[in-house]
Amino acid sequence: FNIDRVLAVESTVTTDDTEWLIYWIVYASFGFAEYIGYAFFHSLPFYWLIKCLFLIWLMTPGEKGGSQILYKRLVRPFVLKHHPTIDK
Repeated sequence: FNIDRVLAVESTVTTDDTEWLIYWIVYASFGFAEYIGYAFFHSLPFYWLIKCLFLIWLMTPGEKGGSQILYKRLVRPFVLKHHPTIDK
């Protein structure tokens, strides 16, 4: 149990919530891609080191953080383009 998470959810300021939601969206997308390409990714040398560094970069806060960059460049345009199909 982590009281900080409860306080973040209950706060009236939503910027911290938005940052973490974007992180989890990008992390889930990465997990899906990793699942699909399991054989390829796990055959790469130093895969676990690269994955660890990538996840640290995703957690970097602020506008220059990895999750913010990937969300704005990849996830958001994809969702906006396919929004009508997703709603159906």
